[in-house]
Amino acid sequence: MAENTNEDGIVDFIDFFTLQGNWMQSGELAYGDFNEDGFIDEDDFNLLQANWLQTATNPAASSDPIIVWPVLDAGSGLPISFCQFVQSSQL
Repeated sequence: MAENTNEDGIVDFIDFFTLQGNWMQSGELAYGDFNEDGFIDEDDFNLLQANWLQTATNPAASSDPIIVWPVLDAGSGLPISFCQFVQSSQL
């Protein structure tokens, strides 16, 4: 999955913040250059958006939604990590 910068198997906020932090700069996949043209821009954002919350093992249709939200630093209010839970219909 090309839009997964940290190789955790899901296109999520971590990948978005990587792209955002390198916006309008030259780079490679690990920095958010998803179309591999050497520059992080709107084309890369569009790829990220098209694959949002897809996983490497179950690309498009999962009956169990994935819920993702940032864990914020108490002092700065900036995201420091992300929690991901699968709301399973099996529960």
